[in-house]
Amino acid sequence: GALETLGSILSGIILDHPVVKPHRLLIYNIVLFVLGILTVIIPFLSVFGWLLFVCGMYGFLLGSCLAQKATLVVDILGVEHLVSSLGLLVCFQGFGVLFGPPLSGMYYRFWKGEGVDQEKVSAYKKRKKRPWYPPPLLAMSRCIIHLIANWQYIQKLAYM
Repeated sequence: GALETLGSILSGIILDHPVVKPHRLLIYNIVLFVLGILTVIIPFLSVFGWLLFVCGMYGFLLGSCLAQKATLVVDILGVEHLVSSLGLLVCFQGFGVLFGPPLSGMYYRFWKGEGVDQEKVSAYKKRKKRPWYPPPLLAMSRCIIHLIANWQYIQKLAYM
């Protein structure tokens, strides 16, 4: 919504500043990491005001990420590879959008006991094993994949 639009506009203004421009990728990685943390926090919020604040921050930061995607692809690979690399990037992000909701639904049904063997669920509950929570895992894997993909650039920053 409105905060996503504001995040897109402000990130474009701030990240085009000559002082900040060389560090766009690092800032992008930090924003992705914070998005992952916000994804982890959302299920644990019980106060509506905090939920509004976190969702607003999520929208603002997501807008900045979406606005800088093509710019970062050009910074990393150059203008001559923009079309093919942006297409591959969107393709792989589409896999997450395609497979994320069904996997989350299967996870939910498994732990709520709908459509699965009740003995299996009760055996897990008796062992008092805490279930893993997919959104933090998915968010962290998103950050890790991004860091691996840009490892050469990160090494170049470390030696500057």
